[in-house]
Amino acid sequence: YYTALSGDFDHELSGGTFTLNYIKFKEDNFFQGGGWSSINVKGSETKSKDAIPGYWTYNHTTYGNFDITITVTSFRTNFFYGIFGYDVQINDQSSFQPNLRYGWKFVVAEWKEKIEWQYYQDQEQDQSATFHTFGLAVVLPFMYKIDNSYAIGADICICGSNGEASVGTSKYEFGKTNVFNIFFDIYL
Repeated sequence: YYTALSGDFDHELSGGTFTLNYIKFKEDNFFQGGGWSSINVKGSETKSKDAIPGYWTYNHTTYGNFDITITVTSFRTNFFYGIFGYDVQINDQSSFQPNLRYGWKFVVAEWKEKIEWQYYQDQEQDQSATFHTFGLAVVLPFMYKIDNSYAIGADICICGSNGEASVGTSKYEFGKTNVFNIFFDIYL
């Protein structure tokens, strides 16, 4: 038994991203600009990694044994950034555009805690936390131009959001990593 609620609730998260960029290409193939990216993911109900089926994971000195599950109902990141990169033309339709994005991230985490008590009525509680942090991302996109107005591509992204929040007497650590994206570009 654990005498305090302290567990690792690792979630598989899924969701979507919307990104809006303004990029100005220079004659020497460098480019710069700025943008905004909004990511929203959620996950299913998850028990602590410490949980053992058939046994209670936690113990409270007054109320006895219990288990807890956490459901991530929304993990949103808004990233406002500057962009600096280089355009490597592979051929007339394809290019590789490695870039660095740097700016400010605003994060909102919302989740539901469900406590199952051995001897008492179960409880559910909605929680939320907000925080902001400096953001840095390395993006390595490959693009294929369909015509002068549209392109498709994929990228490897070394980026994510991490933070801590306190709600009552509990401390929560959040982390999200974004590694691979498929995208569709529209040129205006």
